[in-house]
Amino acid sequence: MELERIPFNPRQLLAELLDIFRPPARGKNLAVLADIDAAVPENLVGDPKRLRQIIAGLLSNAIKYTQNGHISIRLQATATPGLIQASIKDTGIGISKPAQDTLFTAFSQADMATPHPFGGIDLNLASCAHLTRMMGGRIWVDSEPGQGATFHFTFLSWQSPPQQTAPLPTHTDNTAALAHLRLLLVEDDLLNRTIAGKLIAKIGIKPDTANDGLQALVQVGQNTYDIILMDMQMPNMDGLTATRHIRAMGHIHQPYIIALTGNALDEDAQACKAAGMDDFLSKPINTNTLFAKLLHYAAASQPHVP
Repeated sequence: MELERIPFNPRQLLAELLDIFRPPARGKNLAVLADIDAAVPENLVGDPKRLRQIIAGLLSNAIKYTQNGHISIRLQATATPGLIQASIKDTGIGISKPAQDTLFTAFSQADMATPHPFGGIDLNLASCAHLTRMMGGRIWVDSEPGQGATFHFTFLSWQSPPQQTAPLPTHTDNTAALAHLRLLLVEDDLLNRTIAGKLIAKIGIKPDTANDGLQALVQVGQNTYDIILMDMQMPNMDGLTATRHIRAMGHIHQPYIIALTGNALDEDAQACKAAGMDDFLSKPINTNTLFAKLLHYAAASQPHVP
């Protein structure tokens, strides 16, 4: 996996993420606050896609494991030229010191031996740690049980000259082209499912939903879908296995299947293709990218045959 090196506006990036995460936070009566140090340049060069993935993963965990209070995110410049620090703070359940030692280890949970009421820490922290290292930084946490947690990470970037930013595309003129689409969203995580559902609704589609691959097979057997957005990692049956079963259903109208993955690695793309998927979207889902892919497949002139 190679990093991009393109211009982006960190304030705009953060504003877009807040638009996504504030609604589910409000559903739990949580405030989400943001602050960007004036010393952080308006225009940076780096990999905004990976940066968005890291912040989204940390915000998602903060909302999930905070039952009251607030969540805050801060971007600030450091004494090292080009090194930016981000901090995501919550008033949640906190993390014990022993658990912090393995928090960023792949496929480990912070409290596996003694489950707490909210199910441990998401496995995507290992991915966050990997991405921060790729971006020339590191990730760490300050926390005490019952006193919330603050996740910090740093990343290298370069200041770019001011960009002539084109206005964001609007979806108004094209929503009619998508109104007929029958879409199934398959995602086991309630927060991720809620966020994705809101994004899909914003572009004029009301999706059906399934919590895992097994439920998806039931839905596909009972309904006809044009497009399926399929999470890769789910309990009971993962997205790749579900896709293989769907492709084996020769008697049904075959939908386009787009994978939802937090790890946009080459091997993931190859696994998706081998299972019979048509495309993939990286989490967190970007509204404009989703819209473009839906338009592309909606314009397909023939029913899909794998």
